Amino acid sequence: MDCVLMQMQRDVKAIPLNSTSIHVSWKPPVEKDRNGIIRGYHIHIQELKEEGKGFLNEPLKFDVVEGLEYNVTGLQPDTRYSVQVAALTRKGDGDRSLPINVKTPGGVPTRPVVNLKALRDPTVSIELEWERPKQTYGELRGYRLRWGVKDNILNEEVIQGAHVNTKRFNDLERGVEYEFRIAGMNHIGIGQEAVKYYTTPEGAPNGPPTNITVRFQTPDIVCISWDPPHRETRNGQISRYDVQFHKKIDHGLGTERNTTGYKVVFTGLEENTEYVFRVRAYTRQGAGPFSEKVIVETERDMGRAPMSVQAVATSEQTVEVWWEPVPSRGRLIGYQIFYTMTAVEDLDEWQTKVLGLTESADLINLEKYAQYAIAIAARFKSGLGRLSEKVTVKVKPEDVPLNLRAQDVSTHSMTLSWSPPIRLNPTSYKISFDAIKEFVDSQGITQTQIVPKREIILKHHVKSHTINELSPFTTYSVNVSAIPADYSYKPPTKITVTTQMAAPQPMVKPDFYGVVNGEEIQVILPQASEEYGPISHYYLIVVPEDKSNLHKNPDQFLTEDMLPGRRIERTNAPYIAAKFPQRNIPYTFHLGSGEIYHNFTNKKLERGKRYRIFVRAVVDTPQKHLYTSSPFSEFLALDMREAPPGEPPNRPLPNIPFDPEVSVNKNSNEPGMFWVVGPIIAALLICFIFVVIYFVKRRRQSCKTPDQAAVTRPLMAADLGAGPAPSDPVDMRRLNFQTPGMISHPPIPITEFANHIERLKASDNLKFSQEYESIEPGQQFTWDHSNLEVNKSKNRYANVTAYDHSRVILQTMDSQGSDYINANYCDGYRKHNAYTGLLMEKPELGSQASLFQASPLMEKPELGSQASPLMEKPELGS
Repeated sequence: MDCVLMQMQRDVKAIPLNSTSIHVSWKPPVEKDRNGIIRGYHIHIQELKEEGKGFLNEPLKFDVVEGLEYNVTGLQPDTRYSVQVAALTRKGDGDRSLPINVKTPGGVPTRPVVNLKALRDPTVSIELEWERPKQTYGELRGYRLRWGVKDNILNEEVIQGAHVNTKRFNDLERGVEYEFRIAGMNHIGIGQEAVKYYTTPEGAPNGPPTNITVRFQTPDIVCISWDPPHRETRNGQISRYDVQFHKKIDHGLGTERNTTGYKVVFTGLEENTEYVFRVRAYTRQGAGPFSEKVIVETERDMGRAPMSVQAVATSEQTVEVWWEPVPSRGRLIGYQIFYTMTAVEDLDEWQTKVLGLTESADLINLEKYAQYAIAIAARFKSGLGRLSEKVTVKVKPEDVPLNLRAQDVSTHSMTLSWSPPIRLNPTSYKISFDAIKEFVDSQGITQTQIVPKREIILKHHVKSHTINELSPFTTYSVNVSAIPADYSYKPPTKITVTTQMAAPQPMVKPDFYGVVNGEEIQVILPQASEEYGPISHYYLIVVPEDKSNLHKNPDQFLTEDMLPGRRIERTNAPYIAAKFPQRNIPYTFHLGSGEIYHNFTNKKLERGKRYRIFVRAVVDTPQKHLYTSSPFSEFLALDMREAPPGEPPNRPLPNIPFDPEVSVNKNSNEPGMFWVVGPIIAALLICFIFVVIYFVKRRRQSCKTPDQAAVTRPLMAADLGAGPAPSDPVDMRRLNFQTPGMISHPPIPITEFANHIERLKASDNLKFSQEYESIEPGQQFTWDHSNLEVNKSKNRYANVTAYDHSRVILQTMDSQGSDYINANYCDGYRKHNAYTGLLMEKPELGSQASLFQASPLMEKPELGSQASPLMEKPELGS
C-alpha cells in the first residue's frame, strides 16, 4: 500500500512576472521519498495580510499535470502571497513544501471608457470625453493622451490631475481617419490605453495631383502619370482623376479621359506637334483644381512603322512573326515586338521581345489556343519608331507541318517525320537546318564551329526524310515548312536536335621528357578534343614490355580488364597508373612515383625493364563506353637520359606560340660559357637544315594515307534504342571501333549506294575529286624497299610506291629483293588487312601477278577485282 505522505518538494522558487502573475518552479522529491509514481503537482497560493501575519481571502489551488514550472495568473497587484507545492500520487497529495513569500508589483490604472462627439462648427471639430478608470491601484495622477492621423506618428500630451476628462480638437483634416488613445497614470506608471477611431467628413480636394511626368512609349504614344494630391489637400478619398489632353492650337478642344489609376496613355500623336494636358482629382464631394498646364512636343521625324506585319502559329505554344523591313538610313539598330492577350493602350502592360536587324522572330511559351495581339516598332539609335498596325493570331497551328519529330538520331544522321498541315495543301516541303557549336579542342582553346545552312526540297507526298553527314554531339536547328501553290512564304515548324556523342578525335602520343632521380620517368601527356562530346576522365595506361603484347594496338587493351579487383595479377600485365577527371589531365606526369590517383596506383618502375604508355580519353556518357586511345609512346626505361634541369614545361597557352628559351646564367666568373653554348646551337641548326632537305627530297609526291597509329572507339552508341542489337560481326565491329576516316565518311546503306555514286559523278565527277582530296595525309612513312635498284623495275610508276610498314612480303627466294612486290595491305570495313592493293606491271616488265597469285595471300581468296581496261595517258592501260 502506497504511503500518501512523502518528503516535500525541493528548491521551490516564485518570481513575479508582472502585477498580476508569478512564475513558480521546483524540483521533484528524491527517488527514495516518492512512495509511488508522481502523477502531477498542486500549487497552493494564499494572500497574506499587510503586516505579514495571517491570511486574507480564500486560498487558490492550481493543478500541474506535466512539468516542473508554472505561470500563476489572475493575482492582485501590489499584494503579498504565500506559495507551496505538493506532489500528487494516486493516493492524493503528499507533504507541501515549506511556504515561500512573493509580492506582485504594483498595478497601473485600468482602461478608461472613452466617447467621441462631433461639434457643429464650420471647421471639422470633435470633443473627446472619457471616464475615470475603475481600478487605479493607487492615486490617479493624470492622463496621457496620444492622437493623430491613423498609421502616422501620433502627437502626445500629458494631462495633469485626475479631474480633467475632456479634450477638444479643432481644424481637423477632412476625409481622414484619426486615432485617439487615452490612459491613466499612477505612481507605478502609465495604465492601459483606451483607443477610439474617427473619420472626418469629406470635402472636394483643394490641391491638384502632384509629380506629373510625361514619357513617350513610342514617338506617337505618350504616357502621362502622377501622384495623388498632398494628404492635407485631398479632403477625403480620391475616387477618380480627369485628364484633359488636346493640341495646343485647338485651344481646349480635345480629349478628356477619366481614370481611377495614376496614369493614362494617348495614342496616334502627330509628328512635330505640340500637345497640352492637365489633371485634377475628385472625391465623392466633387472636383479639385486642375494642375498647371503641361506642354509636350512630338519629334519632327518619328520614323516609319514596320509594314505588312504577319503572324502564324507554328505550334501550340509558338508563333512566328515577320514584316517588311524599315529603311535603315544608318540609324536602324533593330526591332521590338509587343504582344499581349489583352490589347490595352498602355504598352507597359504588353510583353516585349527586343531583336537585332532581322525580318522575323519567334514568340515562345504562349498560351495554347489563346488570341494574341502583336505590334512591332523599329529601334533607332535615338529610340523607338512608330508602332505598326496590330495583328491578331490564334495559337493554333493550321498552315505548318504538324508533329515534327526526330527519330533514330545517331552521331551522323537523323530521321525526320511530320504530318501535313490542317488547312494548307502544300505542293512540296522544304527542310533546312544549321548549327553553331562551341567546344574545347585538344589545345584547350574554345572553338566556335558554324555549320552552314542546308536546304532539301521534297515532294508533297513525302512525310519523312533521313539527313546524313551530320557532325556528332551537335545541336541542329531544324525547320520544315510547307510550300503553297503560289510559293508565298509560310513559316516553318521548328525543333532542335542534338546528335549522339562519339569517341573523341585521335590524340597524339605521349612523349618522353626525362628520368627523375633514377626512379621515375617524366612524360608529357596529350589532351583530347571535346568536339564530339565532353570528356569524363582520362586513364594513363602502362604496358610493360612483353612478347604477348608487342603486336597489340592500344585499343586492344580493355579498360574492364585493368580495373581494381578485375585485373589479372601476372608478370608484365598492363595496368592503369592514374585517372584524371574531366580536363584535369596534367601536361607533365612522373611515372612510377608510387602515389595513388583516384584509386589507381602509379606503381614503381623496375630497372632493366621497358614500358610503353598511352592515354585513354573517356566521353561523359552514362555507360562510359565511348573512348579514344592515343598511340603508344616510345619504349621508356629508367636508363634513359635524365630530365633537363629547371622547371618542367607547362602546357602551351591558347593562341600563344610555344617558343622554349635556353636560360644561361651570366656569371662574370665564367666568361667561356659562350664558347660552350655557341657551337652546340650551330650544330643543331646544321642538323635541322639537313633533316629538312632530306624530307623535301623524300616527299616528292604527296602520298595520302590514314593515320593508322590513331586508335579510337565507337562512332555510334550501341544502346541508342533504335532497334534490335546487331548480331552481324561487321556491324558489331563498327559499333565498337572507329577510325579517323569513318568520322568524316559515315557508312552508306546499300539502298543508297547507287544514288551516292550518281551524286559523285555529277558536275564532271566533281564529288569524286573532292572525295579524294578530303583524305588527309598521314604520318611520314618510308618506302625504302621500293627505292632499291633491284626493285625499281617492279614499280609501274616511279611516284607510286609501296609503304614499308604495310607492304606485302613474298616468300624469300635466293636473290635480293625477291620478297618485294608493289602491293600493300588495306584495312577493310572494320577489318584489319582485309584487302590487298596491287599495282600491276606492264606486260613487258614481267609478271608480278604470277608471284602474287603464288603467295600465301591467295590461298583463300574471297573476292577479286581488276580495273581494266583503263585509259592511261594516251594509251589503253592493261
